[in-house]
Parts: sequence; C-alpha cells; structure tokens
Amino acid sequence: MLKVLAEAKAKLRVDQVRAEMDEQVDEAHRLRIAALQRVEADRDAERRVLEARVETLQAALDASLRTRAGGPHPPLQQQPTAAESPSRATLQTVITDFLENYPKERKREMFSKHQAALAVLEEVLGDKPIDQLKQRDLLEVFALVQALPPRWAEKCERRKISLRGLAGEEHVQRLSRKTFTDNYLNPISLFIEKAQSTWQDEGFPLSLTVKGIEFKGEDDDGKNRQRAMTTDELELLFGSVLAPFRGDPSQAHKWWLPVLAFYTGARINELCQLNPQTDIRISPEGIEYLLITEDTEGDERLRKSVKTKVQRHVPLHAALLDGGFVDYVEAVRAAGAKLLFPAWRPTNGRASTQAERWFRDLLKDSGLRDTTA
Repeated sequence: MLKVLAEAKAKLRVDQVRAEMDEQVDEAHRLRIAALQRVEADRDAERRVLEARVETLQAALDASLRTRAGGPHPPLQQQPTAAESPSRATLQTVITDFLENYPKERKREMFSKHQAALAVLEEVLGDKPIDQLKQRDLLEVFALVQALPPRWAEKCERRKISLRGLAGEEHVQRLSRKTFTDNYLNPISLFIEKAQSTWQDEGFPLSLTVKGIEFKGEDDDGKNRQRAMTTDELELLFGSVLAPFRGDPSQAHKWWLPVLAFYTGARINELCQLNPQTDIRISPEGIEYLLITEDTEGDERLRKSVKTKVQRHVPLHAALLDGGFVDYVEAVRAAGAKLLFPAWRPTNGRASTQAERWFRDLLKDSGLRDTTA
C-alpha cells in the first residue's frame, strides 16, 4: 500500500475540490445571470423602437392637423450627414453579434467565458450607444470586477443584490489574478478587438483598450488551498480517518469517492455525476473503465459537465478492483440509482457540492487541512 500511495501521490491534489467548485459554480451562476440580462435587454430594445415609432407618428399627425387648420407648414429639416448622424448601434447589439458569430462549437469553454464576461460589461455599462463608450467606462468595469469575491454571481443571486452593490462591500477574499485575467481581461480584450474591426464604421471607438489595466489585488493564487499531502498524511487519511466508512454500507460512498479520486485523478464533480447504469463499462478487451462524458444519460436533477469538454475513458486501477469497487457499483446499480454516490444529492444542477463540503470539513476536523505552501 505504501508503494501505491507513493506512486499516486502526484495525482492527489485535494485543492481540486475548492478550485473546481468555485470556478464551475461561479460560471453556472454567471451564465444564468447573463441569460436573464439578455432577455431584459431585448425587451428594452423593443420598447425603445416602439417609442420612436410612436413619436414619429405623433409628429406626422401634428403636422397634418396644422396644415388642415390653415397653419404654417412645418419647416423642412435638413437630414444630418453620415458623419453627423448619431449611431443607432448599442453595446447590447454588438455583444449579441459577437456571441452569435463566435465559433462556439469549436471553443465551447471559451464561449462560456466570453458570455459571462460580456454580461458583466453590459450590466455595468448598460445598453449604451457604442459611439458614447469611453475608456473610463472600461476602467470602471475592471475596477468593479477586482472588488468582487469568489463565487460572486452566486452571492448576488442569493442576496438579490447587484454586481455593483456587492463590489462596494468589504470582502476578506477577492478574485485571484488568474481568474481576473482568464475570465474577464482576456475575453473582454478579444471582444473589443473584434468590435473595433466590425463596428468601427458605426462608431465603435478605436481608442478603447485593455492595455495598461493591471491586477491590483493580492497575488493569492494558491493561498487558502490544500497543499499536496505527504505519504504519512495519506496513510492517516485512508488508513484511519476514512477506514470506518469502508465497512459500513450506509456510508460506503464516503470511502469510495476519495479512493476513486486518488486512483483516477478525475475531478470530484466528474466522479459524482457518473451514472452507474451507463458510465462504468468493460471494454472488448475486458478492461473495466469509467466513461467520463456529458453525452450519456444522467440524473434528472443535474447538468452533466466535463471541464475539458472531451470524453475520456479512465481504466480502473487494480487496487480498486481488488478492494471491492465493482461490488459497490453493482449494489448502487441494482438500487436503480443514476448517481454513483446517491447519498449526496445534486445542488443547483451540480452533483458534487455536498460531497466537496463534506470532504473539506473532514480534512479540517481530522487536522489534515493545511493551506501552507
């Protein structure tokens, strides 16, 4: 067992639990908010068009009534030149155009990041005409983003508070440099570049840029995360802390999830969403493996998600087979469950939320929780 533990030590990164939960839950809530905002923006655009039509018709009617009454004809107004005409294109129009033309089938993960980042841009700036966009608007957006805590979208939704309102509060922890760069700075930078190329004739400012916008928070990447465990700590975890669960059928899931993560290196949510009816298979060569995919049937309470968006076949280690994992799978399968660990119920469409919370508390209570480098 010591040799196996030593070989697999590099695979075990317990910090996947918190990092994966923060990123995936935050992304899901950002996308939900983005969808709601887009519906509202569409309604606002329709209302403005109708109001403009009513004003035009009213002006024509007033002119007609004055003419019939013998009054003076309304003066002819010179149409403004193209250079003088105000742009009718708005930020929402340009964002919609960008997302509709994005190669989402080839870059699904990046599309999600663009969708969420541009929802922030639109929430902060509103549906402003593009020829009125200023560099200070962009600076304001990134200043607010840097003031947000991790999983801010979930907090906004739960507390019914705006992004701006949450950013104005004090937070012990804020978004990391990596999250700021990967999820906001880079997606918005690409959007601006495309908009300047496509919409410059309609007035999109060529002066807008993210150059010079710096991350002003603390470089806390890696802080507050569980470091890799030593061999002695792994022995304590599996040989003592988790061992009582192994022989108790009502708590066997608490043994098999950490062991499965240990031997496969798979993400916690990927394991928790596995359907024992479809996702644990035997190859034609007789090799038993996990099928990690979004395409097979899942529990109706969750949305299957694979971070890389690429289907994987993960062979089961001999230690799992010798330890009785197949027997556990057969028992869950016979019960008709569509979750490998049905005791942990999905939360907000995600399979692993309860499991991750349990494991963090377990490490803390056992004295194994250590965020030092």
